[in-house]
Amino acid sequence: MTPVDPALLDLPLTLRSIGENDYLVMAGEREVGRIHHPYVANSQRRWHWVLTRPYLPPHLQPSDGYTDTLPEAKLGFRRKFDAWRSYVVTHPDKNHHWVC
Repeated sequence: MTPVDPALLDLPLTLRSIGENDYLVMAGEREVGRIHHPYVANSQRRWHWVLTRPYLPPHLQPSDGYTDTLPEAKLGFRRKFDAWRSYVVTHPDKNHHWVC
């Protein structure tokens, strides 16, 4: 595991397309998550967002969610990422790290 670089906490989040309806969420050059529209067995397609790199302490779990639209997925991701970022900033004594 890699310690969190505090400078990354202030970088804007951007989407990097890796396929049709499939995006990596980036903070600078660091991947922090994914938003995609996967096919599922019962033919119900929903947008899935997930924080993949920041370690989330138990009180911030789960690290993912499902929504009906891409804007809702972006909002869900942003809310969870901001909650994690707020925790890192307000608890500097904790051992914050990225999952490699």
